[in-house]
Amino acid sequence: NLAPDGGPGAGCWNGWPPWTLWYARRKGIIAVWKYDIGDTGQPNKAISCVEDNFVPHIGFNPWAGAKSFRALSTYATNIIRNQFNEVGPNSPKAVFQEVQLIWQTAGTEIYYELFYNLLGINHSSKMNQFLVNLTQRPVFLNANLVKMNNLCEHGLEVAENLGTTVTAAQRGRCASHCGGLQHFNPCVF
Repeated sequence: NLAPDGGPGAGCWNGWPPWTLWYARRKGIIAVWKYDIGDTGQPNKAISCVEDNFVPHIGFNPWAGAKSFRALSTYATNIIRNQFNEVGPNSPKAVFQEVQLIWQTAGTEIYYELFYNLLGINHSSKMNQFLVNLTQRPVFLNANLVKMNNLCEHGLEVAENLGTTVTAAQRGRCASHCGGLQHFNPCVF
């Protein structure tokens, strides 16, 4: 969305609507760049094609797990239902709406103090199994950019629930890279 001089371009789709969810899927769009303001993590709305919908307090409380999952579900459903209310999905001003299906650090680490490990908490809370069930709801067919941790655990199922066709070759590559399907990958370096 940048013009040749580095300023804002002609809309996220360079002035060529309609870049609808359907069209992006048909074109095989799998990633969209989010321009941040410096190192703040906040999108530069003048040039970014993504609204990140960041809500820092949505975290996992091990003593109130069901409440944590309800908060995440409510947040995600509301983002998807209201994603294009202002401009409509076919407007050149429309941007992808990121749905952060993750436990946010600020809302989670307060319950873990010395033993904070986001991927471990994601695994022990069964977050990705929850996402398989959550993304089976019809409203999630309208999700257009989903963020989740540890794709090795149920990532293929979530992608399929969102309308992505996963080939046998892709499934095989995932199994190879992840050390098997539904494998916990702690990302130890």
